Parts: sequence; structure tokens; C-alpha cells
Amino acid sequence: MQPNFLAELRAKAGGDKAGTGGFRNAGSSAAASNTSRVVSARMAAPPVSPGGGNFSDVDFYYMNVHDEQIGPAPMKELRTKFKQGEITADCYYWCDGMGGWEALDSNAALLKQINPPPPPRKKSAGGPPSLPPPPVSSVPPPPSSGPVAPPKPNFGEYAQQSFERPSSHVFSPQAEPEPVKPRRKVLEKGWMEKLTADLVPYYYNTATGALQWEMPEELRQKRGGAVGNSGWFWVPDPTDGYVAARSLGGKSYQTKDGKQVSYSTPRGKTLDPLNPASLSMLHDDLVLLDDLCEGMVMHNLRERYMKDQIYCGVGSILIAINPFKRLPLYTPDIIEKYNKRGNKVLPPHPFMIADNAYKTLLEGEVNQSILVSGESGAGKTETTKQCLMFLADVAGSKANIEQRVLSVNPILEAFGNAKTLRNDNSSRFGRFSEIILDNEKRIAGAQIQSYLLEKSRVGYQQQGERNYHIFYQLCKSDWAEHYNLGGPEYYGYLANSGCTEVSGIDDYREFQDVVSSMDSLGFTPDEKHSIFSIISGIIQLGNVTFTEASVRGADGSTIDDINTSYAVASQFGVDANMLAEALTHRTLEIIGQEPVRVPLRVDQAIENRDALAKYVYEKLFNWLVGRINKSLVPEGSKGSFIGILDIFGFEIFQQNSFEQLCINFCNEKLQQLFNQDTFKNEEEVYRSEGVDFPPIQFIDNQPVVDLIEMRGGIFTILDDVVKGPGKPEQKDQKFGTLLDSKFSSNPCFVPSNKHRGISYQAFSINHYAGSVCYDIDHFVDKNKDSLFKDLYDMMAMSSDAFIKGQFAGEQGGRRTLAGDFKKQLNSLMTELKSTESHYIRCIKANSLKKPRVFEGSSCLEQLQCAGVFEAVTIRKNGYPFRYTFGRFVERYKCILATEEGWQPLQSSDLREQCYEILSSSKQPFSNMQWGQTMLLFRADEYRVLEVRVTRVGGRRQERTKEELTLFRGVNKRFARCSCAVPSLPIGSLARSRPRRGGGLRGATSGSCRLPGRGCSRPSRAGIWPRLSRPCSTSTRS
Repeated sequence: MQPNFLAELRAKAGGDKAGTGGFRNAGSSAAASNTSRVVSARMAAPPVSPGGGNFSDVDFYYMNVHDEQIGPAPMKELRTKFKQGEITADCYYWCDGMGGWEALDSNAALLKQINPPPPPRKKSAGGPPSLPPPPVSSVPPPPSSGPVAPPKPNFGEYAQQSFERPSSHVFSPQAEPEPVKPRRKVLEKGWMEKLTADLVPYYYNTATGALQWEMPEELRQKRGGAVGNSGWFWVPDPTDGYVAARSLGGKSYQTKDGKQVSYSTPRGKTLDPLNPASLSMLHDDLVLLDDLCEGMVMHNLRERYMKDQIYCGVGSILIAINPFKRLPLYTPDIIEKYNKRGNKVLPPHPFMIADNAYKTLLEGEVNQSILVSGESGAGKTETTKQCLMFLADVAGSKANIEQRVLSVNPILEAFGNAKTLRNDNSSRFGRFSEIILDNEKRIAGAQIQSYLLEKSRVGYQQQGERNYHIFYQLCKSDWAEHYNLGGPEYYGYLANSGCTEVSGIDDYREFQDVVSSMDSLGFTPDEKHSIFSIISGIIQLGNVTFTEASVRGADGSTIDDINTSYAVASQFGVDANMLAEALTHRTLEIIGQEPVRVPLRVDQAIENRDALAKYVYEKLFNWLVGRINKSLVPEGSKGSFIGILDIFGFEIFQQNSFEQLCINFCNEKLQQLFNQDTFKNEEEVYRSEGVDFPPIQFIDNQPVVDLIEMRGGIFTILDDVVKGPGKPEQKDQKFGTLLDSKFSSNPCFVPSNKHRGISYQAFSINHYAGSVCYDIDHFVDKNKDSLFKDLYDMMAMSSDAFIKGQFAGEQGGRRTLAGDFKKQLNSLMTELKSTESHYIRCIKANSLKKPRVFEGSSCLEQLQCAGVFEAVTIRKNGYPFRYTFGRFVERYKCILATEEGWQPLQSSDLREQCYEILSSSKQPFSNMQWGQTMLLFRADEYRVLEVRVTRVGGRRQERTKEELTLFRGVNKRFARCSCAVPSLPIGSLARSRPRRGGGLRGATSGSCRLPGRGCSRPSRAGIWPRLSRPCSTSTRS
């Protein structure tokens, strides 16, 4: 005969009708849940004698020191819990075959297996003999009285009003009470460790209801842990940036893995202290960190990165670390998840940034912009494509315009991206893509602006790098034969760097993607033919070489192989002899005199050849961008838009030139905008809400911007030198001299005479990201951005109408690249300032381009250049969490759930509703700021609120799991009994809403249709009061 386990539990509880006495879980839903598991275990497991020998294959149920009933559990778990102090010798246990619950110390054999004595120590020579282990008591202390009920927490666990507490149904009041072992005392001061749904520990005080993430010092001392930082510090490290280490005295430190390091602290500086307990707390928002020092920020990013959590936030700013591998983070399901997240708190993601921009546009009609920045290889291009993909999927269009917008990427990447030492697919131009929306906020078109194409790459690449992808793609395509092209290894512009292949890049397939994209955008066959003719001509132009020659008594040059010039001329549609003459000569025009033909030396002829290649390629690239815009122009007037800026970050190389100055100047302007949005707008929020705020300080880079672009600044002097008299080879030196004489006293400028250890004339600028040294050589020539008139006029006479159109009109003789770039950049800044900006800072994890490698020192430098640490400090010192009253109510109204059910909000005013929610939490929120329209608070308050939400959600999941487990057991036990509910499928329980007074929708009850096989258990209302009514003699409805 089966033992009546329910009656036994009731008896053990000492007849507590309310269900709050006895074992703690005996009066809760957990006890009801465990009932079914115990019954199932009785039927499945063979009888085991409590005094038997081997218990390794037996499943046990046990009561831990917190009076929580747990099981079934194997012997391995019991050993672990005993070592952790969760089980002691006087705790009760039960297994199948036992008559009732017994104390562990009543079974010496079992206790010996759970807590085996240590082996005797070996006798050492001359030492005393080892002592035997102390004997284990085999007689349990007799239970004397019922346990004391635990103190009721200040806030209840999740329960709906229609849910009936199971404690009033579990025990039958007719059963005889039986004394049990006294309840163990709660830990001193009531602190208990809990786990969130994602298994992150937090601490709850049962006496006061207080919540906190950090382990209380009283509990840490009780467990033998250290209090405070105990001599731990963040020690700078040349490889990892920072390492956590404990001071050993003097300059010696020991890391967590036992490695000893030496570090001498500079005079006047101190190391940042570290609490070792905080290392286990990883956050997806850096403002939640307890300590904002660089070491803690780097630790948080590193540990998350190694778990493939590559995104982290600083308030609304996203940090994206390149994982150098594919991750399943961009599927349609994830797009849907972020698009319909509502008030859910989801991990940081580019989709969240794009979704915020789109929804803000829907609400406020203010144009939006997303600024993606970072160094080469940081993942800017991929992040930009993810934002575009999200917007295309969420916004959609009437005529499939969004697919045409996405088809732009293969073309721009082929003509604007190249393999560099830092990145296999590095974008070598800046790009601002405007996604234009119609009145219904669907995609109507797009427009693209390009900035500062690195055209110098066409004629020269460093060793190990490549030219633009399109050159290699054409050489390896089926079209190569039509343009008389061989493999890329045969051409100087493609092979001189020693790299023509890139692992992971299929040039043949990607060329097919380019042609397909051109077709989808409406490129005509003639346009495609002209484009690839120009590419072929540039490829073959690199094979034109020169030899020294005397021309009319002067040093000149001639082409080595005239056939190469014929091949180039055929692609450009020009005369071969005219091309050879224009490459080796130039026409010098002097006012009042006849034009003079001047021969060019070999080095001058090479520069002339490269200038033609760069000029023609830049013309082609600009035409491509215009042609794409033409195919994507929206019908009617331009509407609202979301702009995505993909642009290079600060560049600091061993040797920097004119291109780096332009790039770094662009980043100075963008950093200004970032400062305004992140810092100055921070103050505006506090002022508009009427909230007191601490003074906000940040690095103002306006002096550096003025140094470069102001009237009489570096760009102005450079343009004057370009347009002024003098020989080209002397102008660079003149430019450097003018800079030194004018800016030697400027604190942002370092003149050439203060540079040591370099063999070239240089100057330095103290940029926001650090000091950058610039080589003056070729500055003037690169800024000139013009072509000798002979070559320009030759191209204007091309037989190819497409090429001829590119060179129509006169060449702007007074045009400079610095002047044009400054105008472009100012126009971009004007447009960005008219939008609401969102920021994504991309970080390159390592220079090896390998997954799961985090180079701390490099990442630290990138974060400093991006202004991340200043942003973290400003947000942390202020009030980084700002919820409007309505959003706060939607997010945190679940806190009102108590054991008695939902507590409805009494007020209809949102501000008052917020007050009701905070009051019900029983937490001190004295530091919260009440603004005019929102609540502002810091990380401490945010953590407590999120723990409250987690507790509610965790209890809800726990209750659902308990009910589902018990339902399965009941359904299996009474599979042929009509009084159960066999018609409900597993999984429907969580979707069904309980009715007031018990009963699940669709549940029926009645007498058993199979005589003699009915339910022999007590009333099923005692097992699960919400599932069905007690068995009766009525027929089944």
C-alpha cells in the first residue's frame, strides 16, 4: 500500500492549518509541486533501505538550512550542498522505501557517503602520528517542537488575483499533528543570497526588505571573505591595458592567476583601488559599474567579449567590438524582437539604435542620424549594413525600394573598399546615407554623399595591402578576356604590394554581385561597358614605365614599351601617340609668351602617370555615387530621413600625411558634435526638467578645430602655398616654415624644431585623440588635386562619350582638395546638427583579425580616442536613467504584484502612479529626482528596480514551472481517470488563465468511468486546487 505522503507532510507540519508552519515549503506552492514528484519517484524507483550500503543510484528529497524542500537529487548534489553548508547533519531527508522523513545523522552510513572522513595523513619522519577522524553520531536529536514561521518579507511574490494560495488546500485539517525539528534561524540581519532568472546573484534582507547586488559585508565576513578592496588595485599593463592585482608591498603585485608583476607608480599619481567581488558583476551598460575607472571598464568589455557579447552601452551610446567571426545576432527573428520590444529591456544592439531612430522619427517628425565611427577594421561597414537592413525590414516600401537601397552596398564596397594591414574590407571613403521616408513613414528612396576618397591608393599601396577590390574582381571575372586582361599578378598597380589574394574574399563571385546590383539599379549596358573600360585602362596604365632620355638638350624620358600605351589608349578611347606625349611632357604657359613644351624627367613622368590614374578613378567614383542617387531619388519632394554616417575614426600612424590630417580634422568636428549631444544636451535635460545637477566638465577641442580651419589656419596657409609661385619641390619646405613661424606659440601645435629622431621635416598637432606627427613631404602636391592640362585636354577628346562627358568643361585651376573637403564637411555638420543624433563607437578587438583575442592596450587607446570614458563619467555623475512618467509606469507596474494578488493603481495621474509603485516597493528611493515630465535616477536605484522586476518575473516563472510539473505528474498518474484533465495538452497550462475560485478553462470533472480504477488519492483540490474540483458522483459534462 502506498504511504499517504500528504498526510505525512501535514503531520510533520504539526497540524498547521494555514500552511505556514512545519517545513517552510510544506505550506507553499513548492510543496504542492514536490508532492507530484515524490509520488512519481515512489512508483519509478525500487525500495531502498535507509540503513543500506550504497546510495549512489538513489534520488533523495531533502530540507536545506533555509527549510526549503528540494529534490529529487542524486548523491553528488548532496555532497556538494553539504560542502557548501546548504545541508547539515541535522537536516531531514527522504527517499523511496522510507516510512517517513528522518535526520541525516540518524543514518551513519548515508552521512558517511555524503561527508566522507578525510584520509589519514601519512606519518612524517620524527613527527607525531596522525589523529583519526572524529566519530560520527548515529543517533539523531529527537524533534521537540514545531518550527518558528519565517518573518514575512516586505513585498510579496508574484500572484494574480484569480490565483488561490495553495497553502490552504495542501494539508487535511483532520490529520494528527506531529512534532518536527525546529526551524533554523535566518542568517544574521536577515541577509539571503538569491538568483535572478539569468543566475546572477543578489542579496535580499528578509527583515527589512532591502535589496542589493553587492554581498553585504556581514555576510561576507560570515563566509570568510575579505571586506573592501583588501589591497587589490588596477595595475597598468602594456598588453592587457590593466590587470587586477594584489599589492605585495613596494613595486610588486600578484594577479589573480598567481603571476607576479612589477609596476612603479608615477609621482603624483595613485592606482585605482579594486573590490575583487565586483569582478563577477558584468553589465551591458557601463554606467551600471560600481567603479568607473579605466581598468573596470576594460574588464567589463573584455569578459563580455570573450562570451560573444560584443555590444555594450553607455546610456544611449553603443559600443560595438568586432568579433572577427559570424554570430547569429542578425536574423529576421531578432529584427522582429527589437522592433516589437515595447518596454522590455533588451541587450544593446545596432538594431536597438536603428529602432530608436525610426520610432523617434515617427513620434516627433525630427530627422534622425546614426553616426558610426571607429578605426579601420573596427566593423563600421558591417554595422552600417545592419542598421540599413533593420530599417529596410521594419519600414518597408511601396515598390520594393528598400531592396534597391540595400543593393547599393556591393557597388560601393567594390569601388570604395580595399584590403589594408588592419582590415580585409576597409572602407577608404566617408559615406553619409540618407534613408528618405514618405508621409506614411515607409522608405521612398535614398541619397548618398561621399567624402575624401583615398585616391592615392590607386597608384601606391603598402606591402601586404591591396588596391580597390574592383580591380582584382575584373581581372578574375569572365569579362577579363573582353578587356584583354590577365591575372592581377601581371600589373604593377595590383602586384607591387605583394598581395593579390585575400583569404575569405571570392573576387569572382563578388564581381557577379556588383553586376547584379548594377542591373537592379538600372545601369545600361553602355554604362557598364564604359565603367569597366576605365578600370581596365587604369590597370594597364600602371604597366607604363619610363627610361631616361635627352630631349632637345634637356633631361627627359620616354616610354619603355609603346605597346603598353596602345593598350591604355584603346580603353580610354584616346590616341596612343597623344597619350605618350602627354605622359612625358607638359605645356608651360607664361603670361605674355607662347606656351612651351617642357620634357619631364623619369620621376616626374611617373608622378604624371599616377596623377592621371588617380584623377580618372576619382571622376569615375563620383559619377557612380551620382548615378546611384539618380536611381534612388524619391518621387516628389524630399521628406523626412534617417541618415547613417560611416566614416573613418582618428588615424595615428608611424608616418602621417595630408590624408590623415583631413581625416583627423573630420573627427575633431564630429567629436565637437558628440560633446554637444552627450554633454551640453545633458545639461539641457536637467534644466528643462527643473532638476539640480552637478557641473559638467569635458574637454573642449575648439582650439584644435580653429588651428586647422580658421582664417589664417593650416588649411588656409596650405591653399596659399599651392596657388603661390615657386617650384613644386620647394613648396613643401615653404609650407612648413610658414607653419612654424605662425603657430610656434600655439599650445595645440608642435613646430618642426622640437621633433627628435626623425629624418624628415614634420609638425605635430595635439588632437583630441592624442598628438599626431605629420610628414610635410608631398603635402602641397596632394592638396593641389589637379591634372596637367595636356592630359586633361586629351581625355576630353576621348571617342568614348561616357569618358568625354567626365572631362567636359574647363578644369578648375584654383581648386584645392583641402578647400573642397572643408566645404563638404561644413555642409555635413550643418545637416547633422539639424538631426537628433545616435552614436555607435566601433572597436577593433585585435590586430591579428582573429576571434576571441582581446588586445587590451589597443582597445583602451581606441576608447580614449572615441571619448567613451568621458561619456561614462558624465552619465554616471548625472542621472543616466530617465523615464517619462508613462514609461516608468508601464515598465515597473508589475512591482505592485503581491501574495494577495495585483494591487490596482488608485490614481489616474501618471506622476501619482509612479509614487504608488515606488511606495509599494518598500525601498529607500530618496535620491530619485522628480522632473516636470520624467523620473531621473542613477544606477543604484535602477538596480533595485530591476531586481524587483526580476523577482516578480522569477516567481511567475517558478510558479508556472511548478504547476506544469505537477500537471504532468497528475495527468500521468490518472491517465485513465475521468476526474483528471487528460484533454489539456502539455504547454497549454502556461497559456491558460485561471478562473476565480479555481479551475482551468476547459477543465471538467466528474466520477471515474472505470469502476475500481478511480482516483485513490485525497481530493485533487488538495493537490492542485486550481486544476479541478473534487471527485463527485455527478456525470462528466
